[in-house]
Amino acid sequence: MRCSYLLIVKLVRIGIDCRTISNLDPEQEGVGRYTYELIKNLLKFDKKDKYILFFDRKLKDNLKNEFQKDNVEAREIPFYKYDKFVPGIYSRLLISAVINKAKVDVMHFPLSANFPITYKKLSIVTVHDLAIFKNPQWFSKRQTLSVKVSTPKALKLSQRVIVFSDSVKEEIKNIFKTPEEKIEVIPKGFEYIPFSFSRSEKEATLAKLEIRKPYILFFGTIDFRKNIEKLLEAFNFILKDKRLKNYKLVISGRPGRNYKLLLSQIKKLEIPDKVKFTGRVSNKEKEVLYEEAEVFACPSLYEGFCMPIIEALASSTPIVVSKIRPITDLVGEDSAILVNPEDENDIAQGIKMLLLDKDLQKRLACHGKKKVKRFNWDESARRTLRLYKKAARERAKKEREKRKKMKRRRKRKK
Repeated sequence: MRCSYLLIVKLVRIGIDCRTISNLDPEQEGVGRYTYELIKNLLKFDKKDKYILFFDRKLKDNLKNEFQKDNVEAREIPFYKYDKFVPGIYSRLLISAVINKAKVDVMHFPLSANFPITYKKLSIVTVHDLAIFKNPQWFSKRQTLSVKVSTPKALKLSQRVIVFSDSVKEEIKNIFKTPEEKIEVIPKGFEYIPFSFSRSEKEATLAKLEIRKPYILFFGTIDFRKNIEKLLEAFNFILKDKRLKNYKLVISGRPGRNYKLLLSQIKKLEIPDKVKFTGRVSNKEKEVLYEEAEVFACPSLYEGFCMPIIEALASSTPIVVSKIRPITDLVGEDSAILVNPEDENDIAQGIKMLLLDKDLQKRLACHGKKKVKRFNWDESARRTLRLYKKAARERAKKEREKRKKMKRRRKRKK
């Protein structure tokens, strides 16, 4: 009996667009970190399939060593500097030509905005969120134009779409009418390796960052979607409670488009001595910030996943977060205080309730720690590899059936 075509196990040539990690910073977050962790974990267990990694500049030594495997080939996309002057030609023609030359079976673009719309072969794209389509006012005109051109094309031309949450899957279906069977939910992984600091080391880190306890922590890119304006208003209410007047608000992360507006708001609220911006911090400093915080607050208006929430849970830091999807899917009511992000009073009451109830803090932190185990890079990588192989098999089957039809037509003509 002949084996089903779909059950044939075949080694696959897998291409991955690595432009987001060409100059990976050890502390980098976002798309670059996702791409790096995915590849790193794929290579841990997949020693047979061939990986062709496309970079747009020379690799740093740490990445060279990381990806120096028998089944890995790194290719450099030339003329990356031209992207500044001729972005359309660079992203649509040159990149497609370089990838085509590599003859991969399946090509993964971990950022849908980087999808070259002239690429016609088997591809998989990752869509992190649709914030730019739902709230374009949060972004620059250049960002909006670029993403609004590339993402719809990527969704249309790719054979599979990876998202991190069911909520983003629903948004893609509703906005772009993408078939449900084309979208695969594969949550990001998470790896927590504590540094195990001594008390004196923690105190030294906080002193270096000019932070005094007790404090409420926000961590993430400082942009409009994070709703820090409402968090500041809520914090101002909290300070009016005499029991909480000594608290500080620590805002840690890369400054975004609304940073100057926040500085003006802090001045207007007359709380400049109560709010501390740290800018970007190292992984070690970040861990200390989480562990020493009384509460982590994240009243986001929109998220596609939100890794800082997972980091806070892993650090056993009690959290106050928005009652929106996918955040509610990540945490649930048993491990977080859920608040209305549009209501500064609700945010303030949620934070106050947690600050004043130590038993509640311990209970939420305990439940939250258990939820972190669901987010595993090994599992994410294995599911992604299965998707690569499934897509490659399906494409090969279609091509085989197409060749059979062509043969039958030729016979009829004869």
